[in-house]
Amino acid sequence: MKNYDLLKVVASKLNGLPYGAEYEAIKDLRAMCQDNGIVICYGQSDDLMELDGAIYDEYGCYDGGTICVDEQGNADADANIYYPITAVWAKGNISWQYEFEPRHEVFTFYEDGEIYCKGIVFFVDDLKRNKESDCVICGCKQAEDVSGYVDLYASTIEIVQGGWTALRAGKDKDGKVIMYGMGDGDTALYYPKYCPECGRKLHD
Repeated sequence: MKNYDLLKVVASKLNGLPYGAEYEAIKDLRAMCQDNGIVICYGQSDDLMELDGAIYDEYGCYDGGTICVDEQGNADADANIYYPITAVWAKGNISWQYEFEPRHEVFTFYEDGEIYCKGIVFFVDDLKRNKESDCVICGCKQAEDVSGYVDLYASTIEIVQGGWTALRAGKDKDGKVIMYGMGDGDTALYYPKYCPECGRKLHD
């Protein structure tokens, strides 16, 4: 399972930097990002989208635009296979910000005290659209409701072992991905925004 806390670590080291100071900060993070499959996405000038870390390349997007890249950074990847990254130019007095459906973290660069860019950090393998059946959690069968009893145990898997308790994830009777703790008693169901295994967006 990917450690999404690493995205927060990277974003926190970039957040709040003045525009122009990001080069050295990203250079210091590059090896870590490459080792962990993390991509940093941000804007430069008025026409460039920069990817650094697990992908190291730049793409023209004057006045904004959308690109699809694969895990190697090749542009014009199939949008049916890969999620697009959309660069939004000059919206709300912010030069660059990004739209990306899979799970990601946001950081901010400033210029003259104003927000210049809201960049994002994500895992490179989250670029690829996952089929539900490819994920051990999203691929769980829907829980069955038998005479008012819903057997969540049969429709979930244990993702974190515990002494007296365990964390399980899978699907409820409506087919929605859930997480809950099971021990002497079960906790309330938690409905994550993103799948904790494959990073697929589940709901807004």
